[in-house]
Amino acid sequence: MEDASMLGQAPAEIEQNTNGSHVPAVVPNQTSDFLERVKAGMSIAADISRADIVLYQMADNGLLVIAHAMPNSISSLYRQSALGRTYHRRERPLVTEALTTGRHARRQRDLLNGGAPVEEEVWPVIDNNGVVVAAFSVLTNLIECERHRRRKRIFQTAVRWLKWMAVHGELRGAEELSPFKEYDGILYINEEGVIEYLSGIATNLYRRLGILDDLRGRSLSGLETNDEAVCARALRVQRCLEDTVEFGDHYWVHKAIPLRQVRPRWRQPETWFNIHALPLAPAGVFLLIHDATEARHRAQELEVKSALIKEVHHRVKNNLASVASLVRMQARRITSVEDALTALADTEERIRSVAIIHEFLARDEGRPINMREVCQRIVEEVKRIEEKPGQVITITLTGPSLYLSSRQATACSLAINELMSNAIEHSSEPVMRDVLVDVVLEDGGDFVRLSVTDDGPGLPHDFNLGTARGLGLQIVRTLAQEDLKGKLEIYGNVPKGTTAMVEFPKAPLTEA
Repeated sequence: MEDASMLGQAPAEIEQNTNGSHVPAVVPNQTSDFLERVKAGMSIAADISRADIVLYQMADNGLLVIAHAMPNSISSLYRQSALGRTYHRRERPLVTEALTTGRHARRQRDLLNGGAPVEEEVWPVIDNNGVVVAAFSVLTNLIECERHRRRKRIFQTAVRWLKWMAVHGELRGAEELSPFKEYDGILYINEEGVIEYLSGIATNLYRRLGILDDLRGRSLSGLETNDEAVCARALRVQRCLEDTVEFGDHYWVHKAIPLRQVRPRWRQPETWFNIHALPLAPAGVFLLIHDATEARHRAQELEVKSALIKEVHHRVKNNLASVASLVRMQARRITSVEDALTALADTEERIRSVAIIHEFLARDEGRPINMREVCQRIVEEVKRIEEKPGQVITITLTGPSLYLSSRQATACSLAINELMSNAIEHSSEPVMRDVLVDVVLEDGGDFVRLSVTDDGPGLPHDFNLGTARGLGLQIVRTLAQEDLKGKLEIYGNVPKGTTAMVEFPKAPLTEA
């Protein structure tokens, strides 16, 4: 009796294994390159067919499963892969017939305990020499079979072409495709580039872009989603291709599968034939669409959060170093208990200011924030932290009260904090000197511009923002471009000094 954990939703499949063993049999003539190509195409074929595909070879003690593709577009009939299992030939009569006679067959069978039926379709796998080397079994639950029969005839035909190609190892590049999943769309485009079929999910995806017309019968080139480019490349190289396309705020993953068919005059409907020996004709292309917009935005948010974490570590390290330096300097001057108490009080104040900065960085989002007030707090804390004994740091802040969403205010405050700290650091080198920094906020109505200008020595003659590798600039650039959807510019002033400017579009105040 088969392990009850093998199969999916229903109770265990009743499969009698005559030798009672789960150890795969040793098969002469190990899998060839041809069979590897067949296996490579099984996964995408299973996804589009919405079926389990099992590949068998004849073994000394029965039928050995050498590959099993479980679909990503629908629940598999199996809880575990059948790979490596051995069946008696009587248990798989269609598979045995395909392997021994080279015939294609289909029938309905009760696969699951309790009588849940499936349709089984089996093809012989014929190598380039016309020899049957395996059996390609497709198992589809009857509900999905009925859904498939209700789809357009051209789609049914195209799926059959896809299976033909998979059986004969003609789906080149299929192993490089990501899975086709339940909420992905699919189109069939004929060899003239005209859309003949698109699924309901594909229709909804195009509607999200504002394309409300019926696309059937329209040329693919008329769309503005760059669909045609990947299809044209796939047809040109006769290979499955995958590409990510960005347009506006949308990210789509395109998968193009070029199809070929045996020319009509060569078809033999009653038997399964070796297409390697017959002429093939282009038969259009399957275009699979995955909307990766939400996933891409999550990835971008993760990248921004990673930058924020780096910023926190960077600031903690620098702030603790400043506190440690001050403690060392104050320790050298301690000559009495009173001096020690004063030093401890000063140190406590420094640590408290660091805590305030990091409390602000972790500020709860959800309401509009007055950016000028935030900047004023940052100015005060940065000055207290960065100013060394004997040094005067002057930071001026100009600009109106400017309200931003909490998300934009957090990213903006981190950028200002980093730019001011960098300006002070570089203006104080190589010899400590007094520093003047100007911070300017500008409200352009639909955009915000903030700039930080120092009176330091200016930029190196070979400075290039695109290749700058400093952590501070990398953090600000990530915040400006990814989170604020804006830009960062840095330029030198005459006769001295440097200005760093961040400009970004203002988001709605209700944005999280």
